[in-house]
Amino acid sequence: MKFLKALVIGMGVLIIAGVIAVGYGLYRQVSGTAKTAEQPLASQPERSAVTRAPFGTQEIAIEKDERIVEISYPDGRAAVRIAASDGSERIVLFDLATGQQLGSIRFTPRL
Repeated sequence: MKFLKALVIGMGVLIIAGVIAVGYGLYRQVSGTAKTAEQPLASQPERSAVTRAPFGTQEIAIEKDERIVEISYPDGRAAVRIAASDGSERIVLFDLATGQQLGSIRFTPRL
């Protein structure tokens, strides 16, 4: 019986401490004394206020045995995945603002 009484008193103390902690947190939020993050955790890429002119039509040469498998648009770029009939693949990256090819990555199967 003493154990049960001590357990109930301990739980009551924990409940009171929790209510005080929540009240203090709410007080800090309302009064504006809570620290705010200077930078967001996941920042969006900065967008320029300058309107860019369209870059026109870009011709991309692919071989006869190649085909475009996938196109994705990460972070203002276009990533074009191209597969060849021999099993190799390549990814070509383009800047969407300028149309310029940024680079290419080639994947070749091991024999």
